[in-house]
Amino acid sequence: IFATFALLVSSLFFAQIDNINNGEKLSYRIHYGILNAGTANLSATQINYKGRPHYRVTGVGKSTGMVRAFFKVDDIYESYIDIATGLPSFYVRNVSEGSYRRHYETTFDHDNQTLVLNNKLDKGTRNFKTMKGIQDMLSSFYYLRSIENSKFKVGNYVKMNIWIDDESYPFMLKVVGVENKKTKFGTIECLKIIPSV
Repeated sequence: IFATFALLVSSLFFAQIDNINNGEKLSYRIHYGILNAGTANLSATQINYKGRPHYRVTGVGKSTGMVRAFFKVDDIYESYIDIATGLPSFYVRNVSEGSYRRHYETTFDHDNQTLVLNNKLDKGTRNFKTMKGIQDMLSSFYYLRSIENSKFKVGNYVKMNIWIDDESYPFMLKVVGVENKKTKFGTIECLKIIPSV
């Protein structure tokens, strides 16, 4: 969960769906106190999916070092984001976190506000009714990047619905402040946010 919100926060500072560069890669180190706990990597490749231009965004998360010895994490997320609409067409969540295991493939039909969930572990398929503009966990990062910076003023909220596993969740991001942080790249103005699902 921490890695998800770390990626979310960093993704806020980039631009729109048309700002994703073919071959773009983002890499993160995740710390738990003084321990180097894991890595998270995002990559984007422009492809054609079902005859339409898409970005295939892949997110890979792994525990590392001492943390991996006690809690092995190997997560793969994929989202095929339609470049014209900014909406996901296909989503994969294949996670292994200790004894927790999930492998879902989701196909979105935004015109009919439905989706098909394929559980790769138990071979089951289920159909769901959804709502307009639903995002998946990975496409939501890029959706947030597409929002104009002027919308991220202190006190403002961003709301959306996110598909996680086999359920839709309301998501809200509240901007609570602005803070200058010293980094190895110099001082950077950052937003202080409170995400909630």
